[in-house]
Amino acid sequence: MRQITTAVVLLMLLGTGTLVRVAERSRALAPVAALDVPLALASWQGTDAAPLDGDTRAAIAADHIVNRTYSTPDGRAVGLYVASYRRQRPGSSIHSPLHCLPGTGWSVLDDRVLPVRLRQRDTGSVRRLVAVRGRARILVLYWYAIGGRLVASDLLSRAYLLRDSLVTGHNQAALVRIVVEIAGDDAGAADQTALGFAEAVAPHVTTALPAAGLMASTAASRHRTP
Repeated sequence: MRQITTAVVLLMLLGTGTLVRVAERSRALAPVAALDVPLALASWQGTDAAPLDGDTRAAIAADHIVNRTYSTPDGRAVGLYVASYRRQRPGSSIHSPLHCLPGTGWSVLDDRVLPVRLRQRDTGSVRRLVAVRGRARILVLYWYAIGGRLVASDLLSRAYLLRDSLVTGHNQAALVRIVVEIAGDDAGAADQTALGFAEAVAPHVTTALPAAGLMASTAASRHRTP
């Protein structure tokens, strides 16, 4: 699977030269809607976590952060973390949970990619992790929202960001991470909870970032000869 992903990335990058000639680069930032994730999402009610300390915020270097716990009347609970970036650049780029979890003492026991269809337009893939620290076990779903895409692969996300930057001059993106505690040995209930919440929250992130096609057409029209 990793070889297939690498081959796809290489093909994307090889094709970038042709796309650059079709749509000239534009370095002006595209309009980006405010990242507005409501506190009330369907049956979920959110509570903001304590503000991150200055050092953590500086390390994340995101333009906007949502860090909350959501719960339902029947006792389900999830942790939501969203970090959005208006432009990827050295010192200001998305940090992969695959790197952050081990750094905070979690060991990843299971790592897989799930194809998803969240509502009508939010299709793609998400990454599903099961991690353990001591006696605690958690299920983590995360994806990168890039140009209207839901991307699970860290490598593929970097390829998309590079392609979008070369073709349109824009590389806005967001990381969406959902965490659910696993009760006992069965992760099935946690899977249902996490995927159900993902369906509720995904549109609010996707609509805040311009789609790849819109960015490309905007860049091309800006440089079209009258």
